[in-house]
Amino acid sequence: MFLHLGSDTVVALKDVISINDFKSFRSSVNREFIQKMRAKKKVIDVSENQPKSLIVTKYKIYLSDRT
Repeated sequence: MFLHLGSDTVVALKDVISINDFKSFRSSVNREFIQKMRAKKKVIDVSENQPKSLIVTKYKIYLSDRT
């Protein structure tokens, strides 16, 4: 099974670790985590810069405008 994230992006459900509300993922620890993943080029923004959801997978983090 696959999860459609928008912008023709899909991920395998078996790789999904968590799906989070982006607004609730704003603590300093979470921001640091996202910054470190961005530095490693592991954040994919398919939200057109207005993310609602943050999807953590085994390999990457996705920012999506879908809830």
